[in-house]
Amino acid sequence: MKICVCITFIALFLLFQPAAARAQSNFVEADSNNVEPVFGTSSTPRQHYRELSIYTSGMLANPQLMSDLKNQRLFFTDVRLTSRLFTTRHLFIGGNLDVKPLIVHSKSVPNGREYTYGGGSGVGLQFAPRAGWRWQPFFDVDGGFVAFPHDVPMPNTRRVNMTLDFGPGVTIPLRGNNAMRTGVWLYHFSDGNTAPRNPAFDGVMVYVSYTFRNFSPHLSRQLTRRSTLDPKTDNAVMLQPERVQTGR
Repeated sequence: MKICVCITFIALFLLFQPAAARAQSNFVEADSNNVEPVFGTSSTPRQHYRELSIYTSGMLANPQLMSDLKNQRLFFTDVRLTSRLFTTRHLFIGGNLDVKPLIVHSKSVPNGREYTYGGGSGVGLQFAPRAGWRWQPFFDVDGGFVAFPHDVPMPNTRRVNMTLDFGPGVTIPLRGNNAMRTGVWLYHFSDGNTAPRNPAFDGVMVYVSYTFRNFSPHLSRQLTRRSTLDPKTDNAVMLQPERVQTGR
């Protein structure tokens, strides 16, 4: 219960973008090679930098680092919102909010493999250097939970397990302002010794994602309204009081 409350609180923090984070920079159209928007003049509309990524991830290896159960497998899909928290001169630090609509866990059983389907969520941090490299490296650290319809990975454990994952990746720019991300996570989940058994899971996960950069649900509407303004009409409205005074 405490984990769910913490994740809900951090999710609201990321979605409603505190004023201190919004005031750090102004949004203008970014080059595809930049990890975040470039800085513009004060006449540009203030916008908070976001990314929306759609991930798919599969397991490369199953090392027993904190786990004592072999021959486990994991696959999941993920939707991630990354929102800038703050930046330094050389470092971008963003907050991640993840929703995993599909998680597939499997393990070896006497007659083959047993598959269990579930879902999960998490929050974390993303670190990236603020450099002009075309391929941008970054590092993720995330935590959260996964939930299944029965105890996973074995009976007498938990249906809801806590997760920890971290690892490096690289952002590859694509056409327009979109990008592809790929990298490796060391992914762990366990019941945290809150059940009679805690075999846990450790996996080296390889992932790929399609990323919509500078994502803002209302940005296109604001730019459309600005482009439809008629400069001649605006000048006429501004000059109207002066003409009235001259006629007197």
